[in-house]
Amino acid sequence: SGGSPLIMAAQNEYRPTEYMHAWVRMWLDDAMRLARAKDVFHERVTITCNAWAKNEFLLKRGVEISDQSVRDFECKIDAAKSETELLSAEGVWAKNLYRLLASMLGGDGFKREEGMRRYDTGAMRVNSFLDHGNYIAYGYAAVSLYALGISFAFPLFHGKTRRGGLVFDIADLMKDAYVMPAAFEFGIVGVPARRFREALIDIFHGIGVVDRMIDIIKQTIESSATKTSL
Repeated sequence: SGGSPLIMAAQNEYRPTEYMHAWVRMWLDDAMRLARAKDVFHERVTITCNAWAKNEFLLKRGVEISDQSVRDFECKIDAAKSETELLSAEGVWAKNLYRLLASMLGGDGFKREEGMRRYDTGAMRVNSFLDHGNYIAYGYAAVSLYALGISFAFPLFHGKTRRGGLVFDIADLMKDAYVMPAAFEFGIVGVPARRFREALIDIFHGIGVVDRMIDIIKQTIESSATKTSL
């Protein structure tokens, strides 16, 4: 399956406890949790901009994220006073990226529709591949959190009562950067779903996605510890 989704995880295995303890201490502090959520959003912007700037498929078609859209999103991140405001800003950011890809690569025929699982048209394939790719990203996020022994039940911004909320938080770091462009590239060409899955897994393995996710989670914890000690 390429390592995603997390199919089986031994529950009797001894895993580290220090990461979970540190995460909970941060999570219980409302101000600290919001600050770390903002850090994750800024990291997401950086990862996305760097990935798009190196994506040959996008570069050949002149697709690039404008500096203004990045500044607008980062200003909204910094100004947000709650997780809800962060998610609102994120929604606008993601829609703008989708609209940019749609306008540059396919025109007005594209509209984001989730859960269709149909491949009749280019737009349908793109949306189906987006859903498929997002679930692959969720699998890698689950693996990363499980490896560190951190419960999925302590999200930064996807809602305290949402099942697996922290998985969505971590997966979002890579979705705009890699899933969305790949969904458009392979959806427009018209390859089978299996070929898209294989290609995306190759992309994720090429960037060491699990290692990168783990590093960001650790950085988030270390930043919280530093701020607390000060």
